[in-house]
Amino acid sequence: MPYKSKEDRASAVRRHYEANKDNVNKSKVIKRILEGKIPQAKTLERFNITEDMVNEMRREVDLEPIKVKTTPKTTSPDPKDLPMPSAKLLGKKPMGDLDNENSYFPVFNRLFKKAECSEDDVIGCLKSNELLDFINKTYENPNTKHTYLTAVLKTIDDNDLGKDLHEKWLSVWEEAKQEKETFNIQEQLTKEVPKFSAIKKRIIKEFPEDSQEVLMIKLYDEITPRNDFDTLTFNTEDPNHIDLKKGTITLKDFKKTNQKYKPIENYKLSKKFMEFIRTHHGDRDKVFTKQMRSIFKKAKTGIDEIRHAKISETLKGEKIQDEKTREELREKMLHSSATQLRYIRKLKD
Repeated sequence: MPYKSKEDRASAVRRHYEANKDNVNKSKVIKRILEGKIPQAKTLERFNITEDMVNEMRREVDLEPIKVKTTPKTTSPDPKDLPMPSAKLLGKKPMGDLDNENSYFPVFNRLFKKAECSEDDVIGCLKSNELLDFINKTYENPNTKHTYLTAVLKTIDDNDLGKDLHEKWLSVWEEAKQEKETFNIQEQLTKEVPKFSAIKKRIIKEFPEDSQEVLMIKLYDEITPRNDFDTLTFNTEDPNHIDLKKGTITLKDFKKTNQKYKPIENYKLSKKFMEFIRTHHGDRDKVFTKQMRSIFKKAKTGIDEIRHAKISETLKGEKIQDEKTREELREKMLHSSATQLRYIRKLKD
């Protein structure tokens, strides 16, 4: 639910904190693991995080595996170091003499143009509150706001635009980072999602068997990436395709371009699904003839709900301890161990 102010959101977090301490503290433990710190064995046991899970997360940030019972001292990251996620975005035409080599520049460029700032006076726009006011007014979601502020700060630093600008935008960025973390904790504490099986059952009941909506939910049951099916074809020469003869799916081009994902090549789809798609949809070039956003809207669901529902149901209860189940789900969903644990939500009855 939307909140009228930061105070309202903070108050909501406080109200739920006592009843949800474990979820809050579990998120903090995950964050420490990703920073290279080694929680004590009793802490991990408290949150049902196994040694395998710890080492899965460590591998994802290029750290060596460890034994949980060892607790060597580690050096905390310098707080001045910004935890900027690595990214690769398609570049656009640069503004003036600004260096556009950093991966966040296209985001900054897009933001700058949306705010209708003068391309002849980048420094002036950054010094004034023009761009900041636009960000605060336009982007209510704390995650989106933080992404744009990160792009601004990275562009300032990569172009050596001055200490004063860095300090001004660093202060705003740090505040947005805290707001983002509070918002995400609140989401994890209070947001309930339906079971994926319930979503699938509803859509199959509401739409014809040969509809795009039924195709969508059945394919997401097979493999659950983000919104990466818009360009999916039956042409095996294309980067994103389903091979009707082999019964496989390949995904090489991902829509969420600010992260790198390892391509999925020749992922085996079930015989039941392949029989379904050959029967109802195999006589055309594109897998989906409508835009995915239109299909989601008509089906009254969305990719975030689908992914949260899938992981929350699949890893419900003791299932999260099964390494094979977690690995299969990561392969289907293209995400990390930490993301898996953070995606889990309460399931609606």
